[in-house]
Amino acid sequence: MLKAFASVYDRAYNGDYSVRASGDALPPFIRDRRNRSSNWARVESTNVNLGFIYSADRGPWSVDASAFRSMFDAEREDFTIISAAANGTASGETLITGPRTNISDSAELRISRMVSRGEFSHLFSGSVRGRASTVEFSTVRSAPIPAFRLPDIPAATAPITWSGVYGEDRVEQMTASLGYGLIWNDRLEMRLGTHRTRYDKTVTPLSGSITRGIDESTLFNVSGVWTVQERTSLFASWVTGLEETGVAPQTATNRNQVLEPVEARQMELGVRHRVSEGLNLIVAVFDVSKPMMGFRPDQSYGAVGEVRHRGVEGSLAGALSERTSIVVGAVAIDPLISGSLVEAGQVGTRPVGVSRLVANASIEHRIWRTVSVDAQANYIGKRAVDALGTLTTPEITTLNLGARTSFRVADRPVQVRVLATNVTGEKGYLASPSGLLSWVAPPTVRAMFTLTLGGMQ
Repeated sequence: MLKAFASVYDRAYNGDYSVRASGDALPPFIRDRRNRSSNWARVESTNVNLGFIYSADRGPWSVDASAFRSMFDAEREDFTIISAAANGTASGETLITGPRTNISDSAELRISRMVSRGEFSHLFSGSVRGRASTVEFSTVRSAPIPAFRLPDIPAATAPITWSGVYGEDRVEQMTASLGYGLIWNDRLEMRLGTHRTRYDKTVTPLSGSITRGIDESTLFNVSGVWTVQERTSLFASWVTGLEETGVAPQTATNRNQVLEPVEARQMELGVRHRVSEGLNLIVAVFDVSKPMMGFRPDQSYGAVGEVRHRGVEGSLAGALSERTSIVVGAVAIDPLISGSLVEAGQVGTRPVGVSRLVANASIEHRIWRTVSVDAQANYIGKRAVDALGTLTTPEITTLNLGARTSFRVADRPVQVRVLATNVTGEKGYLASPSGLLSWVAPPTVRAMFTLTLGGMQ
């Protein structure tokens, strides 16, 4: 079976902006939708995604292949940072960069063979994955915004034109993997994997002095599921892997610097129980450790220590009846940062922009054969705004209501979806890991129309 897909997303609008707290309290909440970027700021970009997925079975053999290309072309990405105090006094700057193009290619080929002997089934697999990406970055120019007071709009300023130099970040990564799976009498399932990866990174900084680093590492994963009885099973996993850390945010002195990947380790232990036919309960504890990215005392962004996320997660999902289904879930995390900067009192023990409790619940009820209504409640706990954790955003609870219907047009399936978000008008800020504040969107009603044209095999 072969599937191919393509998508194009074109954006053109007034420049993006975010708020940053100045002082020891949050700025006043902005309720209106007016853009507080510089009057001339713009975002103009196009994102194109292409790919295919292939799978075939020949007796005990299976072949899976895939390839993807993602292209991001930004003509302008003007971004404004507003620094605001609790009394509403504010100032800011608009950051502009040169036009840039990012391209990412990836491909994978996996061959598997199933061997069955009595009550045991063995799955042997081998795969090769490759990835190549090119990220352009440039000099950043800053246009100051005169002081003003929220919720007013900043005064108009004269536009500036970008000039400067370009840099480039190129990554080539190859991973070869071997895997083994065991299934015993529908009672026990185990999977083992070993992965040898080569990570080659070449950076041409704005200074023009090229640097190159090559990292070769061996990663592992182990997982298992044991069916204790017909309705209950236990599962466990341990995995190591490379994790991308992105780029330094706009608020950092090293803004747009591409950061090195980090090696992460995750362990999980849980239980899955079938409460009733179609309704399942999952509860698990987890432990994730990896280097932590954050702001250093000089306001540069990079590794600040080691973070360990310990927590518990649970979900209850499935059908309550023929017409009603639910999804309820929650994650409680105890994140803890350690390292020399923490010991020196320059970085707090809690990461910025991470809630210790996140929960959501949704229910959908079919009121007629092709018409259903639904509701979702979402809770986000407090988040630290600054590196020392002296300022936090409050907890936020929002409620969404929706409805959907489906029918056919010219023998093609059509779905119409109407969704009202934040119907209770909740107000507040959310902190991101960069320390920037985003606001809870006001009550909004959206309508979406989806037409399925068909597929190919």
